[in-house]
Amino acid sequence: MHEGIAATESPARRLTKPLLWIALGAAVVTKLFALVVVPLAVVWTMRRRGRRELAVAASCGVAVVAAATLPFLILAPRGLWHSVSGQASRPLQVESLAASVLTTFSHPVVINTHGSFNLANEDGIAALTTALMVAVLVALWIGFTRGPATGDRLVRYTAACICAFIALGKVLSPQFLIWLVPLVPLVRGVRGIVASLLLVAAFVATQIFFPQRYFEYVFRLHLAWVVLFRNLILVALLVTLSLPERARARSS
Repeated sequence: MHEGIAATESPARRLTKPLLWIALGAAVVTKLFALVVVPLAVVWTMRRRGRRELAVAASCGVAVVAAATLPFLILAPRGLWHSVSGQASRPLQVESLAASVLTTFSHPVVINTHGSFNLANEDGIAALTTALMVAVLVALWIGFTRGPATGDRLVRYTAACICAFIALGKVLSPQFLIWLVPLVPLVRGVRGIVASLLLVAAFVATQIFFPQRYFEYVFRLHLAWVVLFRNLILVALLVTLSLPERARARSS
């Protein structure tokens, strides 16, 4: 069936999937968070075009990643490894969900490492929040696999995966919210309206403490409840995007 579809579509249409995977490969090279979308892209391409085109299109994306990283791997392998391991080993950043709970209800020690302000001696909580994020992402990938590969679901689950990465990760910077701007308004129906309003609310809450009063939060833990409130809005946005669709009522 997939071969018949491929034979009748235009050359421009045939190029769509490789181009999308090339763009995804470039996104992964630019910011590793784009990796959370890869399982959705795999399911989408395989369902819509079959395994053969999945292999071709995914190879194009891998080629982009290889072309961008291979020179650094050859010339400075230790530097490349340090850039990756340094990000993976970052402690609990002061604006993350878990950190905002601690700064609101206790007085943790804030340190400056890895180019950001983080909480000292909270590696266990950082590991737990990372495990929670991974578990939610896996659940979202499975949820997308169990439903039809429609454009609406792809947009919604893509937004949900990125939101999970932002809301539940051990690092959360204000600019991360920008990643959701192109996606959340595309979610259709009442869900999309609610999600867009929650995203706007998250931006407004962020603006209360960032950037003018950011150091009041970092050094004195002032407005910690605002940071926590912003993060809880992001969790609500994640829940809104992730809730399964209600089954259509059966006709009598």
